Amino acid sequence: DNTRAIFLISFGKEASESTLVERCILSLRRRGNYTGHIIVLTDAPPTRYQNEWSKNDKQVIVMHPLDKHLNDENGKPLFKYTRDNTSLKSKRFKTFIVDYVGLDARLDSVELIYYLDIDIMAGKDFKIF
Repeated sequence: DNTRAIFLISFGKEASESTLVERCILSLRRRGNYTGHIIVLTDAPPTRYQNEWSKNDKQVIVMHPLDKHLNDENGKPLFKYTRDNTSLKSKRFKTFIVDYVGLDARLDSVELIYYLDIDIMAGKDFKIF
């Protein structure tokens, strides 16, 4: 079903060094039997998510933040994220989900987007969507 997509946001050093994204995607695919698009928005280096599922599963789309969402027109950061407020970054980017879905032609048929935290694991079949 290409009319639905799951959107994950993985920001920060801690998230990029963990396997939460991979575990979430594997659970959605295996236990959840979800075969639709999964979009991962991340600030991790581009090579971070170049692994087997990203090469073989064309329904997984890894995106990186647009510069305009991070910096002003002079290249200065729009926000200063610290250890105390780092969770605000992913919360802020949730407001841009529709914008990012619109950037990839493979997602043109998507009508419904589910946002999931990366620490969510599928407990049973997702066919109820």
